[in-house]
Amino acid sequence: MKDSDMQVEQGKLERFNAILQSSYLVAEAAHKSGNWGVQREILGEEHYAEVLQLSKIRHAARGIALTLAAYKVIDSRQDIRLHKSEHPGGFSARSIDNAGTVPFLQAHSLYYNVETHWLSQTFSFAGPYLPDLVLKTQPKLAGPLMLKVVNAIQSAQNPVAFSKAVLEIIFGELIDARNRGKIPLEKPQNLSIDQTITLLKEHFFRGYEKNSPRLPQVAIYAIYQCIIPTMNRYEGLTLGPLERMKAANRKSGSVGDVDVNKDGEPFEAVEIKFQIGISREHVAEAIQKIKTASVKRYLILSTSGIAEGESSEVKKLADGFRRSNGCEIIVNGVLDTLKYYLRLIDSPSSFINRYTALVEGDPDLGYEHRLAWNEVCANR
Repeated sequence: MKDSDMQVEQGKLERFNAILQSSYLVAEAAHKSGNWGVQREILGEEHYAEVLQLSKIRHAARGIALTLAAYKVIDSRQDIRLHKSEHPGGFSARSIDNAGTVPFLQAHSLYYNVETHWLSQTFSFAGPYLPDLVLKTQPKLAGPLMLKVVNAIQSAQNPVAFSKAVLEIIFGELIDARNRGKIPLEKPQNLSIDQTITLLKEHFFRGYEKNSPRLPQVAIYAIYQCIIPTMNRYEGLTLGPLERMKAANRKSGSVGDVDVNKDGEPFEAVEIKFQIGISREHVAEAIQKIKTASVKRYLILSTSGIAEGESSEVKKLADGFRRSNGCEIIVNGVLDTLKYYLRLIDSPSSFINRYTALVEGDPDLGYEHRLAWNEVCANR
């Protein structure tokens, strides 16, 4: 059995989550007071500096240190450097990271890696995390710092207290980064549908440094949050989670960027493209992805609509697939689709409230996206 496929014992996972929660609460209080004296004393100046430096690096190495430290608290006899079950005396760190750490970070709007912090081959294929192991990471310091911290935990006289201090320092930096990116967002009310679409259009195309494609994904997810409880078509169906931007469909189990599920299986899905005209190749790729799935309707939406000269071929492919498979493929613009669905809900305000809530808490969106929303609202 592969290490990543191993199941985590339920009792152990509960204890692991409890440690994450208690350490988070201690870190939250220390962050508020600005007093890290207890952690500094437990770690000593050298190790405190190393943990603090690692905690400031936005890299999977930080999440690995977090998971291994928490595991050391619930099982102090375990050599946490033996991070794979194939290692003699080892354990499946990736499994508990996937089942415990990542969901916890996600639930508290703290930065996390997609699926698991062991996704990179650099960490997942590596041998035991011993001091002489060479880990090539970018930035270069991330891997070596993680090794120093993990080996310091393993050799500490009181590994439980030491591990808790490590957890609290890392959580403190994650909390600080989250809070710095938080801005109370404007929630304009009594907007017309056209005014709402204008705000969205301006918000989508502000020229961000990164993750611009996330905004139309969030907008489509928000409109589905509005229509699913109100439309007969979706009675008894559930909206799947909004996956992280880099989550591969084959790994997450979803078939689109937004999934509506019936009895755990995809019933309707939406694929969203940013500033790319939809072509026959996009439709053909979608067909290959969903031809064996249970999807009844698949929407391919783009902020650029259908590419020039592609309409007839796109329609031909979609019509042929509907006749052979029964699944209806709808190709349209993102804003056109939002405008249509906004007509079906009581008020654009309910959509605005959901959209801003998602923008406020989404880990793939940052300060620049939130600030931009308030700016476009102020200029309307």
